[in-house]
Parts: sequence; C-alpha cells; structure tokens
Amino acid sequence: MKTHHIPHKIKGNRRDIAIIGCIHGTETLGIEVIELLKGTEGLKLIIANEEAITANRRYIDCDLNRCFPGRIDGNKEERLAVTILSEISDCEFVIDIHTTTAITENFIIQTKDDANILANAIPLNKKVIMGPCVAHEGSLIDNVSKGVSIEFNENTPSSDVFDIIITTLKNLEEKQTSDKEIFYVYGILKKTMEDELFNFKEKIIEQEKFYPILYGEKEYKEIICLKAKRLQ
Repeated sequence: MKTHHIPHKIKGNRRDIAIIGCIHGTETLGIEVIELLKGTEGLKLIIANEEAITANRRYIDCDLNRCFPGRIDGNKEERLAVTILSEISDCEFVIDIHTTTAITENFIIQTKDDANILANAIPLNKKVIMGPCVAHEGSLIDNVSKGVSIEFNENTPSSDVFDIIITTLKNLEEKQTSDKEIFYVYGILKKTMEDELFNFKEKIIEQEKFYPILYGEKEYKEIICLKAKRLQ
C-alpha cells in the first residue's frame, strides 16, 4: 500500500478525505488519478493493492473488497484490509475508485445512509445502493461511516475522474446537493439464460421487472448482472 498525505488548508473543520485506488490490482485507473491529484490539499491518497498491481492480478489471495475489516493474522488481502482501515481512520470521507468492463454510465455505489452528503456532492447522475446480496458487509465502504465507491467505465479518461473529484471537493465545501436517479440492488441474475440486457434499462424476465447493473463485467464468472429496483 502506498500513501500520499497532503495536509489541508481548507476552510472549516472538515477532516481529510481519503481517495483510494487499486483495491483490485487490474483496475489501474486509480494510479493515474492519484498521480493527477498529488498536491491537492485535504486529501490522503492511497494506492491499495500494490502486489496485485505488479502481478497484474485482481488480487493475490482473496478479493480485497470482500474481506474487510480484515484479520491481522490473515492472508495478504486480509492483513492489507486492516492496514487500510487504520490508515484512513482519521478521514471523514472516503472515495474508492473502481473500473468495470461493463458498457455503462459511471455511477456511485453507496451502502450506508451516512454517506449521503458525500454521494450528493459527486457530479454523477446515478447512485446505486448496494444491498447485502453482493459484498455481505465485506467491502471497504461497508466498514467506514461516510464512504462511497465510484464505478467508472474502464475507458474513462483519468482527467475526467480528476475533474469529478475536484468538483466533489468544491461541492462539499459549499454543501451542495443534487438530484440523482437512485437504484437499490436486491439480487443477482445467474448465468442460466441469455437475453438482451442494457445497464440501467428496465428489463422483464419471467414477469420480474428489474434494472440490470454491471451487465458485461468480465470478472463476474457465475452471474450475468446485478438486479436493481429504481427508487427515484
């Protein structure tokens, strides 16, 4: 894990914001974004799973984003999870950068209501509330009070991500909120059928209406997509 800590001089009493990239070693957009963010006040910048990055693997022993809060006597990722949580314990907000192979709009992932103020400040139109069917409380953002993940299409330019984060910082200072389309993930669609699906477009299969999320993600070996209801 590599950390860059830039002490902030931002007005008010807001504590640091952690920006975390490369929880998964093959999602290297976070490296480029963190390089661009160096020197930005008020941020703690963390490149998480360096060993997996070097090996060009998603993880070494187990999926880091499924093993939080970790174990000090565990495998590589479980020990790393403990270290990451300790490193960001003084941060008020956490933004976890991910990429997907799915053809999708970039979107926010949230698991806790406490993260609403951060999610509202992010200039993206779609927010996905992740139910327990996916990470089972083992993700990073399940284990911090005000954290979100942002899922970017893998072809998103790092400069676009940089602009999104800078705008988020400004919005947090100005306490701006924004209306978003909100979806709740309640289940998964297993690979028992093939059908034409589009992310965030309503689908009906066997009389069940749902919105596909992350359809086309190559890391999903046993499922076609996540299933969501639209809340707003």
